[in-house]
Amino acid sequence: MTMKKSTTLLDQLKAARMEKGYSQERTAHECGMTTTNYARIERGDNGTTIATFERIANALGCRLTLEKM
Repeated sequence: MTMKKSTTLLDQLKAARMEKGYSQERTAHECGMTTTNYARIERGDNGTTIATFERIANALGCRLTLEKM
């Protein structure tokens, strides 16, 4: 999947979820969390650890990478 580099991590994860055809409910289930908690993460309403972002990315068939600016 190719994404614009200017988008945020949350935007990229949401785009990956939608591209995969997953609902928030299914993604939450794949990650082992509640739908409410997943929706809060996707909206950016709570502090989320890198480990949680990685778990979401893995459930969506993606990986997290850091690039030097």
